[in-house]
Amino acid sequence: ATEDIHQHHVVPRIHGGTRTIPLCYCCHMKVHGRKAKGLNHRNLTTAGLQQKKDQGFILGKARYGYRISNCRKRLIEVEEEQNIIGLVSNLRSAGKTWQKVVNHLNDSGYTTRTGKKWRKQNAYLIMTQRS
Repeated sequence: ATEDIHQHHVVPRIHGGTRTIPLCYCCHMKVHGRKAKGLNHRNLTTAGLQQKKDQGFILGKARYGYRISNCRKRLIEVEEEQNIIGLVSNLRSAGKTWQKVVNHLNDSGYTTRTGKKWRKQNAYLIMTQRS
């Protein structure tokens, strides 16, 4: 076919795939196990993500204090980040303001997961998004 060509990811983008191959509409539908008209990439992505979730895969980023295992099915504690969570918790329990907590982290040489200086919002989020 020369019309209605779709770019199909050989390895799904969710798994880091970047290479695509051109497929006609009918073949692209077959690859995705679809017979009906109306290939909708948004619906395919949603269905694919739901399928992975149903299989027990962890989607998205790990919350602070953890990393996702290579199999993407369990969380693994990151000791340094867990220590920072404990430190922030102790400082807050001692009545320190968020600004004083952040100042202590930065003055002690701690950086965020991305290597940047701490801000109040970063410290607050790691404590409120722990569930």
